[in-house]
Amino acid sequence: MSRNLALGLAAAAGTILALLALRSLMHPAGESAPPARATERTASDEAPDALDEVGPEERKRVDEPIPTVAAPPAAVPEEPAAPPTEPAPLADLEETQALEIRVVDADGAPVMDARVWIMGHRTEAHRGAYFTYRGDEPSARTDFDGRVRLDHFAWVTSDGRVSAVDLHVEHAEYVQFRDAGFPVDPDVVHEVTLERGGIVALTAWIGDASRPVTDVRVSANWESKVADADWTAEPAGRRTTDKFPAGEHRLRVAHGASDGTRYYSDFVDFRIEAGGFVELFVELHPAARFEGRLGPEVPRPVVGGVALLGVHALEAERGRSIGQRRETKIDADGQFVFENVPAGEGQLVVLCEGWVVRKAPLLGGRESGGLDETWPRVEVPGDGPHTIAMERTGTVEVTVIGPGGEPFAGASVTVNPNYRFWGIGSSIVPGREWRAETGPNGIARIADVPPTPALSVGAWHDDHRMVEAARLETPSVAIASGERATLTIELEEKP
Repeated sequence: MSRNLALGLAAAAGTILALLALRSLMHPAGESAPPARATERTASDEAPDALDEVGPEERKRVDEPIPTVAAPPAAVPEEPAAPPTEPAPLADLEETQALEIRVVDADGAPVMDARVWIMGHRTEAHRGAYFTYRGDEPSARTDFDGRVRLDHFAWVTSDGRVSAVDLHVEHAEYVQFRDAGFPVDPDVVHEVTLERGGIVALTAWIGDASRPVTDVRVSANWESKVADADWTAEPAGRRTTDKFPAGEHRLRVAHGASDGTRYYSDFVDFRIEAGGFVELFVELHPAARFEGRLGPEVPRPVVGGVALLGVHALEAERGRSIGQRRETKIDADGQFVFENVPAGEGQLVVLCEGWVVRKAPLLGGRESGGLDETWPRVEVPGDGPHTIAMERTGTVEVTVIGPGGEPFAGASVTVNPNYRFWGIGSSIVPGREWRAETGPNGIARIADVPPTPALSVGAWHDDHRMVEAARLETPSVAIASGERATLTIELEEKP
């Protein structure tokens, strides 16, 4: 064998040994390289936290297991491969960052002794979601120059860095400030301007305007940020407050008599200017009763029935959302009753085992957030028992797979069937936990799901989380009446 041939064989052997060493670094003994995966991405569903909503987008249905494709052969490197890169550092959930704020009045003068606090967080990784603050809420008061510093958590979850906070600022002489999406930047001093409110005086009575009722509760539109505790009782029976910001507002007054009878006013609309004065005289009326029964299409006995009634004003788009929600059980005969509710227009959510109230078309001209149906409207009290038209619920079957495509047992799966009440907001349909755990085959089933074009679905485990695409764009699936929908979610190990 010539010397040149021997040198060539030695070089080739060295190359092979280097490739084998690189393979062992990338895939330790006993493990095989995971196959490349083609995943279908879905757009984010509407957040449940509904006061700050994100409109739904076009979504694709994912009904089949995620396909696998063969990985392409690795190219032989001409130079020795670089060592594997270090994994990204883990998020430190105890890490804090500073939020510096300067509070001023409408003239730019500093406001001293204003209380500033954080109630919640938002992240870019979970758009539309709202997270209440874990632990004690950061709180402090402004100094003589109106400045304050709040140290808050920098991370909400291991993959969700804080991008905004739910910031509150209050002072005895000003209207309360709240921004549920206040941006955070530790390198900037943020400025918050407080406004002086106008004075509102309110007198309520039952039957005789000369005899005011003093023991009342006032509910104002959410946007005003005026609570019942912001009103001061005066000796003549009036209640006053200076916390309403300039603009249009709506309120309703309630009273509970000693004999248990409830009284409510109609909705009262008014406008106030900054530094202005408005006096309101409000008559109270006995509360109403609403009776309902499920339609004959629902077999008896009814199992697991619950009804939710929202009585509200229908002008939320004008910044005057206000209303009340009540929940009650449905008996085996399909009957339910709401006692002591305010009269007005409302909406119903009704659910029992296998059945849900049939949605109705939206009224013309109302903003729908991209939807063309809503929960049926009713008049309270109305004439006699209302018969509620029902339709079959759907079922969602979720297959959870692990990093290697194998069925993942013991994962928690949740769905978020959402409802929206005009003038109140939106939340999760009541009466169910909307949660299930995957079995040995990696499948979890959740029944009694109301039909919807896009049901948001999530899965997690103590040691695993959804892959990045699913964390950024929440998986969703269409639910049809009486049908079963399927969806596959892939988990990966937590870093």
